[in-house]
Amino acid sequence: GWHTDEIASDLFRKGRIRPVILVGIVSPPDRDCVFGPPPSGKADRLSDFIADTLLPTLRYRIPISKNPADVGVLGASFGSNVSIYVGLRRPDAIGLVAALSGAPADEKAGPTFKSRDRRATVR
Repeated sequence: GWHTDEIASDLFRKGRIRPVILVGIVSPPDRDCVFGPPPSGKADRLSDFIADTLLPTLRYRIPISKNPADVGVLGASFGSNVSIYVGLRRPDAIGLVAALSGAPADEKAGPTFKSRDRRATVR
């Protein structure tokens, strides 16, 4: 595993990060379909699920900032692609994106992610 909980706890204890809540989304067996962009993929549905269902449900149970600058998504490999997509599609809910070891598609492999909202800021 990534040991993200242990790493985040250690960084917090050392004063290097603010308190953080980590939530994992299991990669489904049909991840290419779920994480892929439309028209063949369902990344729109995943983006909306995170912004409109998951975050409000979590906020009902635990105090989570409503400021997009405090909320992020992280993914590796093909998960990095959908993380970028979620951040670009829903900047109203997600302001931070970490895309590790990306697996960008090429024209032969399938469609690439393109932003419909050019307000995203790269830091």
